[in-house]
Amino acid sequence: MESSSPIGSTLTETQDKILSLLPLFTGSISIVGSGQIIYMVLTSEKKTPYRRILLGLSSCDILSSMHLILQPYLMPSGTAVWAFGNEATCDALGFFQQLASCDIWYNTMLSFYFLLHVTVRYAVLENNFARTYEPWMHLFSLGWPLITASIGAGLGVYNVLGVGHGCWVADYGCNAEGECYSRMIGWIFLGIPSFLFFVAILVNNVIVFCHVRSTLKRSMAYTREFRNPMTASTVDEAGITRTKRQQQEMDPQAKRIRAVATQAFLYVGAFFACGIWTIALRIADAYSDPDGGGYYPLLVVNAIMRPLQGFCNFFIYIRPAYIRAREGFPRETRKWAFQRALHGNSVKPSNVRSTKQTRTMSFDMQADLAASDDGQD
Repeated sequence: MESSSPIGSTLTETQDKILSLLPLFTGSISIVGSGQIIYMVLTSEKKTPYRRILLGLSSCDILSSMHLILQPYLMPSGTAVWAFGNEATCDALGFFQQLASCDIWYNTMLSFYFLLHVTVRYAVLENNFARTYEPWMHLFSLGWPLITASIGAGLGVYNVLGVGHGCWVADYGCNAEGECYSRMIGWIFLGIPSFLFFVAILVNNVIVFCHVRSTLKRSMAYTREFRNPMTASTVDEAGITRTKRQQQEMDPQAKRIRAVATQAFLYVGAFFACGIWTIALRIADAYSDPDGGGYYPLLVVNAIMRPLQGFCNFFIYIRPAYIRAREGFPRETRKWAFQRALHGNSVKPSNVRSTKQTRTMSFDMQADLAASDDGQD
């Protein structure tokens, strides 16, 4: 049987090495994905609130991924197989882990953005959101993690975690009965905000879902009323014209709302799929006896999924542009559509038919494709 790892747990040396290596791959591709989002936002002509929030979120994702990659090696020597750090590097890990919690804040702000973007007319949102709401979103998303991370470093609350790799709030102010102030500090720093954010994100998406559902129902009702010959025969010409106008106004709005809501649900899905495992581990670390071997399956899933949010967000971000390219140029390959989504109109159609198709696309089709955009040009 393999010997246990240097951590005071039942993890074997092989298990410890696996947990150290997994974030190298997932974290690296996530950094590439987040970096691509940052590049696309900075080089875009139009800096919308959506893009600026994604810029902040992607920056936090890069910080989080780099932290996850480095933490197995910067822990104090003897606490992990390949660890060569000391107390100072452990403090640094704890500081940057708390600072990297800004990605949770930005995910919440993104859900509020989509809530307003779906339920408020975009012209109002564009003018008022950036001036009234956005500055506070950036202030809180960066301010709270930075302040709490600095307080934690000043108080010296960062120590080696009992479950998994890393240093954060642990084993601080403990008495003879084993009760520690670190539990309360951990809840204040991250636990309570995370719980409130999860609830807010769920509520926001329920509201968005209900709004989208009611909008689509109204759109379908107008369509049925206009197409129903029995209805058309029992109303005057003015009524038919009014119904037709309402149906024409409702269709683009319904398509746009459905497209934006889909983007919102995808971002939320990526957030929960990647982040829920870390919350479970921090709760286990605070209220259970350290037993790395018992939590090994959860540790493996967390090592794979936690760094991946930037990678997932990248594909969600370019998805509307990819859909437009596929629907606007059906003769082109998926690879071409992906390149078009990345580089915009600089990627030209590869054949004459696609070029002619671009010129002959009807106004309605272009409007439908634009409706699938979530704020990108």
